[in-house]
Amino acid sequence: MKIALVRKDYTLKKGGAEGYVVTLSRELAAAGHEIHVFANNIDTDAPRGITFHQVPVPRLRTFMRHVWFAKSVEKMLREEEFDIVNGLSRIWHQDIYRVGDPLFIHWLRSHPPNIIDRTIGRLNPKQRTLLSIEKKIFRSPTLRRIITISRLDSQLLQRYYGTPEERIRVIYNGVDHNRFNPGNREFRKEVLSRLGVSENRIVLLFVGMDFKRKGLAYLIDALGQLGKELEHVYCLVVGNDNPKKYRLQAQKLSVGSSITFAPATSQIAQVYGAADIFVFPTLYDPFANVHLEALASGLPVITTACAGGSEVIEEKGNGFVLPGPEDTRRLAKCILDLLDPVTRKRFSENAAQSVREFTIERNTREVIALYEEVVREKASH
Repeated sequence: MKIALVRKDYTLKKGGAEGYVVTLSRELAAAGHEIHVFANNIDTDAPRGITFHQVPVPRLRTFMRHVWFAKSVEKMLREEEFDIVNGLSRIWHQDIYRVGDPLFIHWLRSHPPNIIDRTIGRLNPKQRTLLSIEKKIFRSPTLRRIITISRLDSQLLQRYYGTPEERIRVIYNGVDHNRFNPGNREFRKEVLSRLGVSENRIVLLFVGMDFKRKGLAYLIDALGQLGKELEHVYCLVVGNDNPKKYRLQAQKLSVGSSITFAPATSQIAQVYGAADIFVFPTLYDPFANVHLEALASGLPVITTACAGGSEVIEEKGNGFVLPGPEDTRRLAKCILDLLDPVTRKRFSENAAQSVREFTIERNTREVIALYEEVVREKASH
């Protein structure tokens, strides 16, 4: 098949959605398909079988770049014939759209509004623009299927946009088990030494590029409720968001000496190996890859029902699922429960086993099967 993959950034330096399109393109090319990648920012090499098309986007305000990219890539896609156009960014000219980014309409309704939202609400030009793009995507006459990466987003699509269930395919991501596995525990001493953290502490790990949406404030609040047990715990936050207000929050709660902020790293697998518990109290996330990466690394996971990743958490088996991030008292209790070495060991052993079937190969097979289904459908009309 001749396949077009569209994502604004084609890079391994950003979050899960960007890394996913790089991996998918390589897997599809290895399977013998002709792959064309349309992106504005391309900073990762690719093997034979992948052709890059750089989509021009001027330096505009962030939300306007979404509009310009969608219009530019539509014009470029119409100049060539493809068996499948798979959008992985917010575009409206496509056969299949993979919902890897949060549904904007649900995010607006699930997070505490900031001062701008409270003041002008839906008059906010960014909100109006992104809502308009999102609505246009799901009403596009060329859209035949939608890939969601969790049942959560499948249900949200049906609720907000009335999308028929038969047009939606839930295809879970895979994880590279060669890279993320319990064997990375051998890096614990090296990583913690580099960060100045004692090996005797139980390390809580938080990984995310958007501290607000991923719920970091709730984790810090929970740390303040651990009482005397805090002396046995250390929290490591990895991500490139601005930590200023979270450092202030930690200082006010007298937990500043038990938390370290570190930048995102290409050696994240080693960081998982240095941790003991993964905590991700997100307000909303379709299915962050960190859930699979942490579990594959043998870490118990504490997350919320607002995360698609909660669908692979077996309560009291490989982690805990909170109804929402606001109940920080319950979050603190889950952390305390996992401080028990026997419980933590059992959860850790269950964690890696629980995601054994979540492989990149399985994900690719399911995506190809959907492509073939859509190609047949297009041929029959």
